[in-house]
Amino acid sequence: MTSEDTGLTPLKSKSGGHPEPNLAQDVFGQISQVANKILEPICKYLCYAAAIMTLLMSLAMVVDLVSRLMFNSPLSGMIELQTFMLVFMAFFSIAYTMIKNQHVSVDLITSKMPACVNNIVQAILHIWGTFIFAAMSWLNADRALEAFRRDEISDIIRMPYGYMYAAVTLGTLLMAFVLLTNLLSHLSWLYQNYKQRGAFWIILLGVFILAGCGMFSGLMLKMIAPDLSSPAIGIGYTVFLMVILLLGFPVGFSMAFAGLTGLFYLIGSEVAFNVTKINTYDAVAVYFFVVIPFFLLMGFLILHAGIGAKLYNAGIKVFGRLPGGLAVGTVAGCGGGSPQFVEIVLPRQLQWDRFRFLR
Repeated sequence: MTSEDTGLTPLKSKSGGHPEPNLAQDVFGQISQVANKILEPICKYLCYAAAIMTLLMSLAMVVDLVSRLMFNSPLSGMIELQTFMLVFMAFFSIAYTMIKNQHVSVDLITSKMPACVNNIVQAILHIWGTFIFAAMSWLNADRALEAFRRDEISDIIRMPYGYMYAAVTLGTLLMAFVLLTNLLSHLSWLYQNYKQRGAFWIILLGVFILAGCGMFSGLMLKMIAPDLSSPAIGIGYTVFLMVILLLGFPVGFSMAFAGLTGLFYLIGSEVAFNVTKINTYDAVAVYFFVVIPFFLLMGFLILHAGIGAKLYNAGIKVFGRLPGGLAVGTVAGCGGGSPQFVEIVLPRQLQWDRFRFLR
């Protein structure tokens, strides 16, 4: 999904009759450009730190395995260390991933929307995203201060938990600022296309009203229909989740937003924010999730080393002459285990099909 599909910076008009707006011509665009110049290098270097953390995690895992197998002496505190490094890796990379528009989302509907409707929808979704991550940052900052005050430390390596919660606070705060910057870009597009007709302020009011209704839908629903059952709320917010997924809200953001607003109805806003305060860190700090960055790292190494392309070519050469050989060879080549295998397979499949058609 590209920035042209979603309307993210740099924005381009999809209608042939309108010139491409210049983001520097209005206050929304100017603030967005200045904020982006500040945020991008910070987020980029934090993402580099996250990549280095991933390499250190893999090296530490190798050392631990060698120590286990050869000396029957596992390294003490390795599980805690790997978990803490996973937290740093995850939260230091999310903001730059958003800047590069690489969070997983569905563009089935948004890619076919007119530019105006797409920017309005994306503005609402970015308000929701800013609300979620700003709340996470605030709550985890409070948790970090509590951890420092109580001198909370881990059991084995004696690592203060306050630093972990501070890392979560930093990552989610940067994410909130990135989403806010993208929001200003969408508002800039709307302003430059509708300022002459005076419709911009009506659109802006509608955007914030709809965004507010979405953020506090659970509380509003509680006042209107306080006796709804938990299954009914679950079904309703599952449908809501599907809708915002199809509108292009990233998958993780959609699940967090639908879950938080649904909890507003079920247990109240105060308890819902307390649950968010705990789960923002605890949902990531799981040792079994360490395999995810390792798997992605393996895929990138296979992709950029050319191993994946060689495996695919080998599979095609062995099975290509059989009936359905293209599919069989592709499956055989996928045995390399690269998560980026689609980047290798699709161009070569198209090339193979074109070659066979011409032949």
